Amino acid sequence: MRAIMVLLLFAGSASASDSIKLEIPQEKGKLVAALDLPEGSGPFPVAIIHAGSGPTDKDGNSGKLLQSNCYKMLGQELAKQGIASVRIDKRGVGESREALTVEQLKTFGVNGYEEDAVAWIRLLRKDKRFSKVYFIGHSEGSLIGARAVLKEKVDGFISLCGPGKTMGATLREQLRPKLSEEMYKKAEVVIVSLEAGTETEDFPKELASLFYKGVQPYLISEMNIKPDEDFAKLTCPCLIISGSRDIQVPEEHGLLLQKANPKAKRVHIEKMAHVLKLVKNEELYMKPYTDPTLPLAEGLVSAIVNFIKG
Repeated sequence: MRAIMVLLLFAGSASASDSIKLEIPQEKGKLVAALDLPEGSGPFPVAIIHAGSGPTDKDGNSGKLLQSNCYKMLGQELAKQGIASVRIDKRGVGESREALTVEQLKTFGVNGYEEDAVAWIRLLRKDKRFSKVYFIGHSEGSLIGARAVLKEKVDGFISLCGPGKTMGATLREQLRPKLSEEMYKKAEVVIVSLEAGTETEDFPKELASLFYKGVQPYLISEMNIKPDEDFAKLTCPCLIISGSRDIQVPEEHGLLLQKANPKAKRVHIEKMAHVLKLVKNEELYMKPYTDPTLPLAEGLVSAIVNFIKG
């Protein structure tokens, strides 16, 4: 899909507490992002913040229950340190919801998000307010971002709690400890089918939110992608960040990415959850997903700032 890229500003004055609305018009709807600009005249380094899987919006929230504000908080903190950020709503999510039609949804795959990420990189490259362009991919956004960066160069790439294994392997890791043996065997049948590129209606109703029919074409498009192999091809400076209290993508994934690309820097942040928040007690693992008042993990912002400004 070829789109005319247009930048629209919807803010009177840009300060560290204001967001500026960016849009890329599409054939249907538009892609939307929030730009957090530092105070001053610039030009500034800018970092795209790409969300993880599912309907996670540009603030880091998904629906009414999952409210962390993690991306919004990260963008605001980076602005205080002189780094601009562009927090994107993925196609079909948030203010970019109308850019993914019902007809497109039937065949939409991970390559669609890759092309959208490329479009954002190109837009920022042309913007005179920015001196350099970086890409921060969170969770699945790391996989998508790495593939986009292979198509359109950036000045640096940050994998933030990004997977180092295929989606099939990651799903098995996540589901095995949470399901009964019988339920896991049923999930395994579905995963094997999707890995073979075959949609199925034979999935447990308890796992319908994960394997429902409408999402299967997308899952198939990503199931066998090897993120470590894509990461190995990156030639720009890279930073890998993982958290010790990440219950979705453990540190092992970051180690695999570093093994694939030994020149990449790696930072492991103690007590950081998958949604980038500080988790002081292990029994509070789910609190960061639902409490937007929790602070970002200590060391996260400084690790990113040191990488971009260093």
